[in-house]
Amino acid sequence: MMNLRRTEVNNFKIENSVKIDELLIKKDNIISIEEYFNNNEKIVLNDRKLELFYNGVKLNCDFEDGIYRIYNLNNNFIGVGEVTQKLLKRDIIIE
Repeated sequence: MMNLRRTEVNNFKIENSVKIDELLIKKDNIISIEEYFNNNEKIVLNDRKLELFYNGVKLNCDFEDGIYRIYNLNNNFIGVGEVTQKLLKRDIIIE
């Protein structure tokens, strides 16, 4: 394989994309990852669990399977995690 072009990921499609030059001009098209996942429940992690989460360790949790917003104890958005079979794993980290 010499080349790979991703044309779609979840709700994001290449036909809805914006070129970097246009993005710098039209900043009203930008939403944060936190805002994109605003309808998802949130999970707050203490410092020890957050350290493990950053390092890719799957954490035991009592949440249903799904995508969750992850926050630290200071209510700062950390990123997005996925729960599968009562295990939380990191997905997107913002920092």
